[in-house]
Amino acid sequence: MGSSPRVRSADDSALVLNVTHGLAAAVSALVPHKWRYLMLARRWVVLLMICMPILLTACGHTDPSSVLGHSTAMPSSLRVVRYVILPSNEAAPLDRTVTSTLVQSLYTLIPSLPFGPKGDVSCPVDFGLRFELTFSRSSQVLMRAVASPEGCGTISWDTSEGRLTTEAFWSKLAQILGVPESQLLAIPTTRAQIP
Repeated sequence: MGSSPRVRSADDSALVLNVTHGLAAAVSALVPHKWRYLMLARRWVVLLMICMPILLTACGHTDPSSVLGHSTAMPSSLRVVRYVILPSNEAAPLDRTVTSTLVQSLYTLIPSLPFGPKGDVSCPVDFGLRFELTFSRSSQVLMRAVASPEGCGTISWDTSEGRLTTEAFWSKLAQILGVPESQLLAIPTTRAQIP
């Protein structure tokens, strides 16, 4: 026995019409939202395409010449002069020029040092110890910087806002000079006062 085709009643037709109408209304209500979401997604993609090269450049290796403000020449020598800026204090004199491949590693480390905080900052005591670092290639000075291990521990040069020195920086400088870090960064002593 075969099944007989079912005859639709008026109620069934009304139900199908209502469901179809409801789906059509739902779809038409979603289409404008769908287009809004697509347009929003498209804007994000365009924004990411514009920003991605900037983000990737910022996360990559920093070119010292772009930060230090000079050519891409790498230094072959480093002159380090230790001095004290407070007249009441003194430190053992140090004026040494070094030629080493480590000079280049210190030179490229400087641009990666962190920036210091902006505004008023309270730093530990500063006895005035300073190091003048002169990076050169042949007779051409590539960069002259002043570093301080005390206070907030900063390094600055003509084209810079200043950076914070790190343990790695001072360790590498001591290694280049061939002296223990504790001797390099010894706290200045007070000069004897003449009555």
